[in-house]
Amino acid sequence: MGGRVAKTKSTATKKGAFALVAGIGTGILYWKTGWPLGVVGTVGTLYLTAQWFIFRAKNGMRF
Repeated sequence: MGGRVAKTKSTATKKGAFALVAGIGTGILYWKTGWPLGVVGTVGTLYLTAQWFIFRAKNGMRF
């Protein structure tokens, strides 16, 4: 059972890290290029963040 919990935590951490990196990248896009590319980055960031949130909620993990 401990292996499954560790794997779930690891997956949640990876999903959260991808969402965080996407958010930082989106901020850089807004800063360097303006709003058109920033909006595209925002959509991607929102998708990754939602996937992370849904994964944690389905697995009963605290925030």
